[in-house]
Amino acid sequence: MNVLEVLGICEGALSLFMVWTWMWVLRQQGVYVGWRRTASLLGLALPTSALIVELALAVVLIHYKSLEGLDAASRGGGWSAWGARFWTWSFLATGVLSLSGLILAIMGKGSPRAVAAVWSSIMLGTFFVKLILAVNSFH
Repeated sequence: MNVLEVLGICEGALSLFMVWTWMWVLRQQGVYVGWRRTASLLGLALPTSALIVELALAVVLIHYKSLEGLDAASRGGGWSAWGARFWTWSFLATGVLSLSGLILAIMGKGSPRAVAAVWSSIMLGTFFVKLILAVNSFH
């Protein structure tokens, strides 16, 4: 089992925990009136979006077998080059989504605030781990 498969399995496990978190938040039946309560809910929605994007990116990486395979495809031109650029910008977007979720969780108010901060921190951490792996894979 290689590193990419382990990352894919971890993304799947995080997805299951995220589903459980949303079930818990929705069972609270909170009323999100006011911008601070809405911010706390959005603070959870943004890392959820980042997780969905990261899961899709992991599937693409597993398909290409490595970042070097994705890089080689990008040099080929055409749709492969467009796809590699899209992958890169999507990867960077996961970091922005996670950081934005953390900021909204700090500004928010209500029950999803704490879980939004935790999930944003987890997703920001996975972003940095993958960023380090990506940078090291080209050396």
